[in-house]
Amino acid sequence: MILKRMTFGELFLLSLTSKKSMNSISYVVWREIKKIEYSESDGLVVYGVLRDENRKENEYETFLHIYDKRQIQENPRKNCHFSRCFTVPIGGVIGSGCAEKCHPPILFIKESLEEPIVEMIYNRIDRLFGKYAECKLSTWTFFPKFIRSTQIDIYSRFSMKETKQGERLDDFISSVPIQKRLALTKGCYISFLNPNSKFYFSDELIIHESLEWGFRALSNFKGRKAFLYMVDGELNDFFRFLNEWKSKRNHENLKILEIHWFRKIFTDNEIDCEKIKQDSDVKKIPSFIDPPVIEEREFFYNGTSRFRKRKFLHYIVRDDGIVAWIFATKAKISFCVQSFTENQMLEKDGMENSRSLYKNIL
Repeated sequence: MILKRMTFGELFLLSLTSKKSMNSISYVVWREIKKIEYSESDGLVVYGVLRDENRKENEYETFLHIYDKRQIQENPRKNCHFSRCFTVPIGGVIGSGCAEKCHPPILFIKESLEEPIVEMIYNRIDRLFGKYAECKLSTWTFFPKFIRSTQIDIYSRFSMKETKQGERLDDFISSVPIQKRLALTKGCYISFLNPNSKFYFSDELIIHESLEWGFRALSNFKGRKAFLYMVDGELNDFFRFLNEWKSKRNHENLKILEIHWFRKIFTDNEIDCEKIKQDSDVKKIPSFIDPPVIEEREFFYNGTSRFRKRKFLHYIVRDDGIVAWIFATKAKISFCVQSFTENQMLEKDGMENSRSLYKNIL
């Protein structure tokens, strides 16, 4: 099919020419599109597509740039180098060519990015390519409530100087569905959120600069995976978390917790077993059990991640018998909840079944 040979940018342009073209493209099954990402930077929104079939994993194809009136005025070069421009019926102008080969099409919006035209473009892309794709939003200041995202990354270049941005964030989070993944660069946003905010019900939470807000976020978190970086807290804060988890007063859904300390708390590179045992009854995995090795996931500011293998030598038991692996150094703590009890783990007859449970739950 000729449509399959075109880039997504070309398909978007073609969809603007007629209703028939729009329908023809939307009828195609684009199963290779796994995720559509909407990214904002300095007033520029980039629509990208993640495809992981028939291509190497995590390869993006950017297929549309959007500039608003302010961007064009501040940088007139954005409006040059185009061999052809034409008016489209949705209210903007698209440059179909530029100095570089295969440059994604560019849409010049006459007003600001928050105008209804952006929603119209989103709806068009969603209809064309979004049937089988998840949606991700990466943003600094642009909080569009019409985007039906499942993952949100919220960035910030500076510390919060006023409450307006934080209040906008709280209003935005309350208006969107509960997210599969929600990431923040600045933990200071936490201070503007209601304790019962949808923010805390995200399945996966990532905070890159948690600082003093890290444990506040953890205490309200109801999801399964939390990755907290640059946490400025005390070891007692972690003990409080462990005691709440053990007694099932909180964190019943939690499966993975990563805490990376901003300040060094432990005095050496090994787990401070005696100190933790005094407060939380941490136990050493018996020698007749192969230490579990789990792939931990580390996230970066740009939204990418990598996996590292971690061997766990200690565990803690919840009041209902459920086991969690625990690993601690002066730099970080890893906490990994399992689906089996201590008795199941220790029974010789059940060892083979138990080993099958030592799996990566990330």
